[in-house]
Amino acid sequence: MSVAFLLFVAWAAVVHTQLLVAGIVTGSIYAIGAVGLSIVYGVLRFPNMAHGLGMMLAGYLTFFFYTGRLRRSALVIGDVRLPFNFGKLPGASEKFLGLSFGYGMFFAMIASAAVISLVLILIDRWVYRPARRRRSHVSLMLTTLSFGTAYVLFGMIAIGWGTLPRSLTEGIHRAIEYPFGIQIKADQQFVIVGAIVSAIAAYLVLYGTKLGRAMRAVTDNPDLARLSGVNIERVIIFMWVLVGCLTTAAGTLAGLQAQLTPQLGLSLVLPLFTAAALGGIGSPIGALLGGLAVGILQEVSVAFVAPGYKLSVAFAVLIVVLVLKPFGGGRRAV
Repeated sequence: MSVAFLLFVAWAAVVHTQLLVAGIVTGSIYAIGAVGLSIVYGVLRFPNMAHGLGMMLAGYLTFFFYTGRLRRSALVIGDVRLPFNFGKLPGASEKFLGLSFGYGMFFAMIASAAVISLVLILIDRWVYRPARRRRSHVSLMLTTLSFGTAYVLFGMIAIGWGTLPRSLTEGIHRAIEYPFGIQIKADQQFVIVGAIVSAIAAYLVLYGTKLGRAMRAVTDNPDLARLSGVNIERVIIFMWVLVGCLTTAAGTLAGLQAQLTPQLGLSLVLPLFTAAALGGIGSPIGALLGGLAVGILQEVSVAFVAPGYKLSVAFAVLIVVLVLKPFGGGRRAV
């Protein structure tokens, strides 16, 4: 299967180069989102159906901290703009390196990561932890609860910013032309670089820190980790902080690539789970590669099907993976 995909990528690089580039951009977003999803599955052993809405909430929080804008009310058209936001810092909105935003965006992302991490920790404490203490059907209960959590997050976004599309940046951004007919915007290049940096940071945390090693120990054998003195609840809190940072990166990058909408959070669930299944359930590195693969397959499929049907490609891939390899090659430790 891997050889066939590499041959497909090589063919797309020659015949549909622009679509391949678009697939790498989309796949970069899927990859970071799927890594966070895979970490949650590895540690808590349940598919978090609220992960896509978590990404969107993080993207909206970045939008809020950068612009200071909130929905005025359900009865009044327009936004209220708070007097302070990171976009109002001296020169914070001035574009640089051809990007559509200024350095204030990075401060907004940091603030968003802090808030979304806190939100995820509180959701775990109030919703998931009571279910984990039950001895039967824990995975089913957590999955069901995550469905409900997804729609609670959807409602939070709708109350705060409405359901109409929101753009992290304003204006028309021209694409940069490269050899072989490749056209790519500076923001899209930032998406790819941001995904690479996020992946490297996650790898270093998981494999180069004491808490990361504890997280992998809990993933391998939680009972043995507990007997070895590992504080399981502390590890879970650390996991949510790490996932919150990855979620913020993925949500913000998605907002730079396309407009933010609550519906986008729902539609992201299928590609993210497909990426996680394709790379191996519970394997962040596999999820990273799976996300890139799903993004490339989706975008290149536009050469054969209408763009409105490209999401069905992710569903088709998921069916194939589940039929041939029910756990994407086997569940592996974080």
